[in-house]
Amino acid sequence: MVREFRMLFALVAMVGVWFAGLAPARSLPVLKKTDRGEIAKENRGVGHLKKGGFPVLFEENKGQTDRRARFVSRQREYTAFFDEKGVGFSIKQHSPESADGSKTASSGLRKTDAASESIRMTFKGAADKAFVRGEDEAVTKTNYYIGRKRFVGLSNYKKVKYAELYKGVDAVFYGDSSGRLEYDFIVAPNADPNQIVVSFEGGKEVSIDERGDLVIRTNETEIVQKRPFAYQVRKGKKEQVSSRWIRSANGFQIELGGYQKSLPLTIDPVIGYLSYIGGTRGDAVDAVKADAEGNAYITGPTNSIDYPQPGSRTQNDFAVFVSKVSRDGREILYTTFLDGSFNDGVSGFEIGFKGMDIAIDDSGNAYVAGLTDSDDFPVSENAFQRRRGCKRQFGTCILGEEAFVTKLDNEGTIVYSTYLGGRDTDFANGIAVDSSGRAYVTGATSSGITFPKKNEFQNTGVFGYETNAFLAVLNENGTDLVYSSGLGGNATDVGTDIDLDRDGFAYITGSTESVDSFPIRSGIQNVNAGRKDTFIAKFNTARSGDSSLVYSTLLGGAGTDVALAIVVNTAGEAHIAGFTGSPDFPLRGELRSVNQVNEAFVSVVGAAGNVLINSTFIGGSNEEIARSIEVDASGTIFVGGDTSSADFPTSQSIQQTFGGLSDGFVTKFSFGNREISFSTFLGGTGFELLQGIDVSGKQIFVAGLSDSSDLPTTDGVFGENHFGGDDGFLAKIVENRFDSVGVFVPDSTFTLTQSITDVQAANATFTSGMSGERGVSGDWDGDGTDTIGSFTNGVWKIRNTNFPVIGLPAPLGFKTVNYGAAGDLPVAGDWNADGIDTPGVFRPSTGQFLLTNSTEIDPSVDITVAFGTNGDLPIAGDWDGDGIDTVGVYRPSETTFFFTNDNVLKASIDDVAFLGIAEDLPFAGDFDGDGVDTIGTWRPSTREFFITNDNVNVIASFVFGGAGGQPIVGDWDGLP
Repeated sequence: MVREFRMLFALVAMVGVWFAGLAPARSLPVLKKTDRGEIAKENRGVGHLKKGGFPVLFEENKGQTDRRARFVSRQREYTAFFDEKGVGFSIKQHSPESADGSKTASSGLRKTDAASESIRMTFKGAADKAFVRGEDEAVTKTNYYIGRKRFVGLSNYKKVKYAELYKGVDAVFYGDSSGRLEYDFIVAPNADPNQIVVSFEGGKEVSIDERGDLVIRTNETEIVQKRPFAYQVRKGKKEQVSSRWIRSANGFQIELGGYQKSLPLTIDPVIGYLSYIGGTRGDAVDAVKADAEGNAYITGPTNSIDYPQPGSRTQNDFAVFVSKVSRDGREILYTTFLDGSFNDGVSGFEIGFKGMDIAIDDSGNAYVAGLTDSDDFPVSENAFQRRRGCKRQFGTCILGEEAFVTKLDNEGTIVYSTYLGGRDTDFANGIAVDSSGRAYVTGATSSGITFPKKNEFQNTGVFGYETNAFLAVLNENGTDLVYSSGLGGNATDVGTDIDLDRDGFAYITGSTESVDSFPIRSGIQNVNAGRKDTFIAKFNTARSGDSSLVYSTLLGGAGTDVALAIVVNTAGEAHIAGFTGSPDFPLRGELRSVNQVNEAFVSVVGAAGNVLINSTFIGGSNEEIARSIEVDASGTIFVGGDTSSADFPTSQSIQQTFGGLSDGFVTKFSFGNREISFSTFLGGTGFELLQGIDVSGKQIFVAGLSDSSDLPTTDGVFGENHFGGDDGFLAKIVENRFDSVGVFVPDSTFTLTQSITDVQAANATFTSGMSGERGVSGDWDGDGTDTIGSFTNGVWKIRNTNFPVIGLPAPLGFKTVNYGAAGDLPVAGDWNADGIDTPGVFRPSTGQFLLTNSTEIDPSVDITVAFGTNGDLPIAGDWDGDGIDTVGVYRPSETTFFFTNDNVLKASIDDVAFLGIAEDLPFAGDFDGDGVDTIGTWRPSTREFFITNDNVNVIASFVFGGAGGQPIVGDWDGLP
């Protein structure tokens, strides 16, 4: 059966050629039979990708693809190659017999196969070698590590221009917001458009149909390039010029009606493709980490050749990918593939297998650990271990799966990459990095004494007969081990995750089947209580031998207990999460005490390892697995995993009901008040596995695996559409906290309300005991509750409670921070998305904001922003919902607000709003819980508040506060 592709061809700046392809093996609700018997879309606009489809980018060719091409653009259903004489299209044809794919035993990911047809569009009579260049460089970088080949730091562009393709005629290729590939012919004044001749090679037949469309047929495809459209711009308006296709001796030309030759003419065909509903092969996200700017770093295995762009890979196996995703989710800033000849990133070694892990340092370097089955996995010249180990059987070297560790710089280029293992199977599950750039890795090895060790606490067991956990530390260059040790007994022991405390001690967790031989030191539990127990161990890798193990303990009941994640708070308390089948699993301060089937658990172990501080089940009436855990500065716990329980506990959820076979879950709670403050399902009608979680300020990043076609994706994100099979997913959740207002009357009286609708019933007036000229507020300790403070001539007095604590020193009373100078105006905000507000000042004399990320007694200036002028009043807020507060000013003389979304030295004005009268005082807050701050004003003469949720319309106005006061804003109760 022949497929039909419709090519919109017009001569207008935003029109071009688009291809709309449909596989015969698939069906859509709006298909119909044409009079020629082909399947076609009833809606002629079907060539437009849904908003948020793959963006059109043009990748420079440095040898990673056909050597003749200068640029390549990869779309889901075709790849376009741009050379000096024209454009080649490789159009994919999907095999119906493999459309359903097949699941691999270890990963649950599916594979499909594809073939292709080729069509070439040539510009006849054009310059011998047109100058082809990229324009408008995108932030995206692409890196390929294919066996021993390296193509790194490849630039991507938003446009490709053929300059002087014909005399006075340029051609510009670009993509629109819907993901269509388009091109324009730009005809200079007095240039001849009749020079343009387009021909197509690879088609069986090329003709012009009754509608004036150009039709190109191949064996499997019909391409319809619509009748052209042309225009000129006169007095700022587009005026259409009549145009049509005509056949010429060498191809096809565009015949034009009358037009003004002294003005430029734009001829603009569109090339676009509609991707299949569904996808090609399997992908998963195993781990996620966020940087201070809110960018997300993800890693996992991929078997797709079309991630992040169609045709990104050609090999029919699994590779490791690492992607950096912009803070708004709309762009992939880089993707790096680590790709050997065999499968990389997936494992058949199932016992305790967690998957790959990723860590980020302060410079934006990414550290990835996992396993590979390739003996040509991309390793660096300076690698600690450049070859896989092997075991010999009957004189033959048999290669086992090997752990790897790779460091990428902030553009995704390999800094180092190394194998890590011995003669048998070794795999890495967890990685962490310290302030010196040393990588700490844990996992499991069955290589016994051949696993590389240094300063070890324990040698591993007899090679090939048991599996031990390990802890290995690589130096900052990846050239040598600093420390490496096994940990285990006489059965199977697996390390699943690792974290570091602020002093550099390493904590690992996992599971053990060793009954009485697992090494215990200062333990809570010294004996394996069941078939498989969790273990927690703390190491001082600056020491060697026996003294390097600080503590080691078991934790479990009579069933199977497996920890999959660990995080350590500032007090050195290890928080672990996993799943348990033990009804008698140790509990303390529990939120839930009944294990109904297999339950998720969260436990907290004291700094010395000999006290169980807290422990609880989390779940419903069916099965749960907790796969990841984080803890914030206030001790609040965030746990992510998956559940098959329709009655999983929810609170303030973004998805209240169970979606399908298995849903992800995200739960936030505190053992202190034994309360779940936020808990939600996250899933569609299929199954989800939520693998990773990270917390940055008020933002929660989660990632995992999904086979649902109906995840509630948001408009404009990079991967809005599900392409079938198993896909990874990435989500950012912003907590819906509501701010309310207060008034500070110098020099010590605060009046706060927790409502903007029933303010009189919520009054709370008190004398703070903190004298000052100006009131301030912020979340100074990251506990989610905003508290008060004051500012006088560069002296801040802040505290972490909103009620009087008279006569008590800091921190029970108030804390002094010396920041700013006389004449400065105070402003506070979360400048680095860590969830903690810190001081800033606006200096009217210079029109500068000076911001710090510290509340130490004498902090330094971390950020300087030139914004505003003398007479302006400062404000700060998260104007775009990215988790970072940025500055703004209110200009009373113009009753105008000015905002910027970037705290940079020369900040641009990103938005303007108009509110109030000249006497009003400005403020900002999140009054509707959508994660975006908006403005308001307080009128001193009438003590009236005016509040907006969109910077335009006043949604609440009321009288509140005392005479002579100043407005302050905050989330006074810390509750959603």
